[in-house]
Amino acid sequence: MQNVMSPITRNDRYSGYYRNKIKGILCLDGDEDALSLGFALGVVISITPVFGLHTLLALGFACLFRLNAIVMIAGSWVNMPLTAPLIYGMCFYLGGWVLGDPPHQLSGFVEILSWNTFGRVMVRLVIGWLIVAVPAGLTSFFGLRACINLYRSRKKSEAGCGGL
Repeated sequence: MQNVMSPITRNDRYSGYYRNKIKGILCLDGDEDALSLGFALGVVISITPVFGLHTLLALGFACLFRLNAIVMIAGSWVNMPLTAPLIYGMCFYLGGWVLGDPPHQLSGFVEILSWNTFGRVMVRLVIGWLIVAVPAGLTSFFGLRACINLYRSRKKSEAGCGGL
């Protein structure tokens, strides 16, 4: 029975949804290093500037490296439409900073469509992607591995195995 004083809000439903998805990843069978590597590669793929191809790339790399496809796809969905402008903007800015190319405004729609502008933008994005993706992948790998180990050790102790 639901308490009238604390109604379930929309945020509570979403947090429960994501909590169940994370728990589902933590409960997967397999080596924690392999699961963590798959998720980390998925995160790296999610930051790549190939808009709309992240899931296909994740499936391809999962098959190529024989990693868990579910975990890899979950990692590739880290960069959502709400976060993409921030992540790609950061990649664009960092890439320009490394190249010494100051930010500039495009003068019109025709300049946006030119191959020269497209090439400059993609070079900045790829260099920025390398700067952002490596720390994101490493953080994802070690973070997920620690969570899996913690979750599994708690499950063992709850099962009466004495943490063995």
